[in-house]
Amino acid sequence: MKEHKNFVSEIVIRSNDKECASAGGDGTTIVWDLTKGNRKNVVFANTLFKSVCYGEEELQIITCGTDHKIGYWETFDGSVVRELEGAKAGAISFMDITTDKQFFVTGGEEKLLKLWLYREGEVTHVGRGHSASILRIRIAPDTKSIVSVSEDGAILQWKFPDVA
Repeated sequence: MKEHKNFVSEIVIRSNDKECASAGGDGTTIVWDLTKGNRKNVVFANTLFKSVCYGEEELQIITCGTDHKIGYWETFDGSVVRELEGAKAGAISFMDITTDKQFFVTGGEEKLLKLWLYREGEVTHVGRGHSASILRIRIAPDTKSIVSVSEDGAILQWKFPDVA
């Protein structure tokens, strides 16, 4: 399973363990069939993809990268569903999605952690606190907190907002 022409920045496995998606620095995100060991689909964009997540019902993937956009893509054929302006400037380095697929978080060169509604594509909360680019973000499985790590070595824990 070798098709990326540049670095692979992230790989996520679908919950059925039969498929995965890889985000690459070559402007592609590839959806792989793990049972056959080959490519199912590929997404092309004018960006270096940094992160990828499976969306609602795992029929879509969402991506982010150096073009400061968030892309929603169909896993079936790789077609774009929609694009959102994810940052005013700079790359979005990482994203994570809640287990129920209702919310996702992004962070990157803006030094801001943003909580998004998946379906609506809207930011509900913005976290300020990092003094350097955010490199990684994880949402706790119980959706009570978010942890982010930045280039300067800071590790911040955020309370997941009450969004009921």
